[in-house]
Formats: sequence, structure tokens, C-alpha cells
Amino acid sequence: MKLSPPTTSLPFTQMTDGWIDNVIARMKLPNTSQEIKNLATLIENGKNQGKITKVVTGIDKVNDEILVFTIK
Repeated sequence: MKLSPPTTSLPFTQMTDGWIDNVIARMKLPNTSQEIKNLATLIENGKNQGKITKVVTGIDKVNDEILVFTIK
């Protein structure tokens, strides 16, 4: 499986704690719906309690398999 290199167009590399915190903060902006804000709170609580597992998924087209890798 080939991953794309980090990009400089984002303030944080995707899937880092900083990136997750940035996404949560954007989900809580005043112009987002209450449902999105509630989801942001659930994600934030799960992260703070160590209940979030970061994964990357891909497809092996040769073997017709879905690949799931845990990110530490």
C-alpha cells in the first residue's frame, strides 16, 4: 500500500493529534449545525478518554481485499 506524503497545504499532517484537534475545533464553529457540534463533543470525549483508534484503510485490487492498518 502506498501512502501520499505529508502536504504543506494543511496546518497539521492528517491523523496526527494536532490534526484531529483542529478538525474538532472546526466542527464546533458557530456556523456548524448542532448535530455536528454534538459529534465533535463525542469525538473529543473519546479522544480524551483514549477510546479513539486511528486507522488507515485501503484496497488490495490484486487479491480483492480490504486492508485496515492501525496507526499508533
